[in-house]
Amino acid sequence: LFKTMESSMDGLFDAVHKACEPEIQAFNVCMETHTGDNSSSVCEAEKSALTECSQQSITLIKTIQRACNAQLRPLIECVNEHPHTADDDCKMYGDAFYRCAELVLKHIQQVDKS
Repeated sequence: LFKTMESSMDGLFDAVHKACEPEIQAFNVCMETHTGDNSSSVCEAEKSALTECSQQSITLIKTIQRACNAQLRPLIECVNEHPHTADDDCKMYGDAFYRCAELVLKHIQQVDKS
């Protein structure tokens, strides 16, 4: 269960990283270029772009949480009730949440393409 959830979360984080990769790279290059500069305005444009991209990614995660709440709630309850045996006892809830999250992500990706 936790491996499935971890894989799902890794997929989400990978999607966030991929979506914001240009902003991450631009910010890193700017910071490397201006190492030692004391001005707070250094790399401000890059930082703002990265922050905006990250916020959009957080919106994606919140969208999945809202859309899959019916699957997420029982999963959280099960894990709380069975913390030591959740891998076995909560697998069906984890699988349901994972399937829902994948469907939501695919739907969002299809909408973005059109």
